[in-house]
Amino acid sequence: KKRKQQEETGKGKTTSSSSGKKGSLKQQLRGKRRFLQKALQSSEKGDTSKEEIIASLRRQIADLEKELQEKELAQKERDNAIKYHKIKFFERQKLTR
Repeated sequence: KKRKQQEETGKGKTTSSSSGKKGSLKQQLRGKRRFLQKALQSSEKGDTSKEEIIASLRRQIADLEKELQEKELAQKERDNAIKYHKIKFFERQKLTR
């Protein structure tokens, strides 16, 4: 019954392609790398449009890799902040007892 209601209201499961989302950075990076490999395999020498596409893909891949590294670093910093915040809290509690 709930599934039928969800389908009617449009709240059912949707894929990333149908909802218009970009996907995670890792998925975007994987897709760009696969597209680059496909372009490299099918490229013919002297074809300027293919060379432009390949150069553009390489720039996009470099940007995504940099963005992914920044995101992972920020996540690691957040995790450490949470971890050590708990430790400091427990130490303060010990001192007040």
